[in-house]
Amino acid sequence: MKAQLDTIAVTAREDITEEVIPAGNYAVEIGHYSYQGTSKATKAPRSSAGRYMVLWRKDADGVWRLHRDIGAEVTPKKP
Repeated sequence: MKAQLDTIAVTAREDITEEVIPAGNYAVEIGHYSYQGTSKATKAPRSSAGRYMVLWRKDADGVWRLHRDIGAEVTPKKP
């Protein structure tokens, strides 16, 4: 993801949590995202959307921390 962010200046991003599934000291968060921005090289508009899943872990100090994160870009359906 770092390589992608090195080429795009993100101007807006939205993450929508759809579901949280608790499991003891872990929780799974499922949702979708979208962003808009511009190419750093060409200044052309860029946007994307997709789905994500995050695994949170409650550490010994009682703080919830991101443990794993995965996302997948969703290709728009053609009419």
